[in-house]
Amino acid sequence: MRLRSLLGPVVVLALLPGCSAATGDPPQDNESTGRAAERVNQVSSAYCSISVTGHGSVDMELDYLPHVIACENNGAGLEALKAQAIAARSVAYYNMATQGSICDGQGCQVYSCNNQPGPLHYQAVAETAQMYLSYGQMLTYGFYVAGDSGVSGPSCVDSGGSTTKWVTFNDGKSGSSVKQTKLGYVGPPGFGQNRGCMSQYGARCLEQNGRDFVGILRFYYGSDINVITAPGNCPSPQVNPTEPTEPTPTPEPTPEPTPSPSPSSASCQGICGSPNAAPGSSPSCYCDDQCTGYGDCCGDYQAACGGSSTPEPTPAPTPTPAPSGSGSCVGMCFASGPAPGSSPACYCDASCLGFGDCCADFGTACF
Repeated sequence: MRLRSLLGPVVVLALLPGCSAATGDPPQDNESTGRAAERVNQVSSAYCSISVTGHGSVDMELDYLPHVIACENNGAGLEALKAQAIAARSVAYYNMATQGSICDGQGCQVYSCNNQPGPLHYQAVAETAQMYLSYGQMLTYGFYVAGDSGVSGPSCVDSGGSTTKWVTFNDGKSGSSVKQTKLGYVGPPGFGQNRGCMSQYGARCLEQNGRDFVGILRFYYGSDINVITAPGNCPSPQVNPTEPTEPTPTPEPTPEPTPSPSPSSASCQGICGSPNAAPGSSPSCYCDDQCTGYGDCCGDYQAACGGSSTPEPTPAPTPTPAPSGSGSCVGMCFASGPAPGSSPACYCDASCLGFGDCCADFGTACF
């Protein structure tokens, strides 16, 4: 234990052990206590920088506090870290008000350790910028210790751990009923300097059970503890919230059109090559929108075929196979009504020729 001799009424203040383990857990033992003197009124102007022994003057919000909460309570969640930041800032403000500086390590707060602050630590400091604890128009010292590593909900009341003896459970208490921690000077009822001590493991448990940082602080320091923002405009970490952002929606792709089936003999029977000619067509050719929708079904006769509003033609008879092959063209290739450019006795169009040997017997006479 290392003590400082100071003038005035004595207040024993909480000091945490050295840097937390690599796992991010608060240290459990080797806690030490120090002595401080006078009571401190509410802060009239925020401390934007702090003098740290061995490091000189560092920025309070951008540098000092992110490093302290990373060293003291590295693995906590956001709400527990915000409670930690306010308690640590209260300790820092007290030391600046009474001594003008603060030490690094046991006896004060740990500023330099193997843990480096990450986005969550900077966010916790930014979202509590310049906030500190106060009661009765005084600056309340933010005592905190590791507490019970096995604490669990829903009560989150510590029972084990070497530092649990310093923790106070002041949930729902106010005024003179708030229990003070023996880490500091125990003053008369309602004493504003000492309003209890927070368990770091307990704070994690409370967050997991739905409490925000204010609820965590009131659990340990009483329901009437005030969280005050010091006047001033100190630089604060610029960080993005951890909540996920909505992704930019990807537009649905335009489906590819389903290709029309290739014409078959069945699809063109009664549509192409019908003897029932449409108005304006040649005597032996019939084309309408349905037929041309099949692609090249009647494409060779577009110039000779007529409009799209013609009546549905009578289906042609089903072709009857014949050994010569000519019978397979019945209803598709015709011997009457020559098409433009064909011989008088043969009619062939693109759909008929597209079926292979359908009109091969008459190929020499067809256009």
